[in-house]
Amino acid sequence: MNKIRYVQPPKNSEGARTRLEENDLLISITGDVGNLGLIPQGFGEAYINQHTCMLRYMPECQNRYFYEFMRSPLAKKQYSEPQRGIKNSFRLGDVGEMIIPLPPFQEQKAIVTKVEKLLALCDQLETQITDNQHHAEQLMQAVLQEAFSQA
Repeated sequence: MNKIRYVQPPKNSEGARTRLEENDLLISITGDVGNLGLIPQGFGEAYINQHTCMLRYMPECQNRYFYEFMRSPLAKKQYSEPQRGIKNSFRLGDVGEMIIPLPPFQEQKAIVTKVEKLLALCDQLETQITDNQHHAEQLMQAVLQEAFSQA
């Protein structure tokens, strides 16, 4: 079943303000606050709604450092701080007040490189765990088959 829904793009200035571009960083500000999305090259025409905050960094800041920072524990803590009523309520104004450490550009690149290496290591470990679970299941099946064939 196709779950993609289409709407007519706004024809006024709202359409220009809400149209997504490559490297836009999206943050959910209602529901599951702090979910992120990074718009890739060639994404196509799309628009955001009132439940999403779009960050469009100036060209000098369009690198993975900001995306990786927004996934960090410091950023997540800031998403969950504003408690208004019974649940978290992160607003567009809260995004403008976030504290974002800004190291020199070379350090930003080094941080992203380190994060990418650690994420690759996590992927390798996840693959190893899955493989080990599969092998353990095969061993268990062999042991059970041996046990029941002798019985």
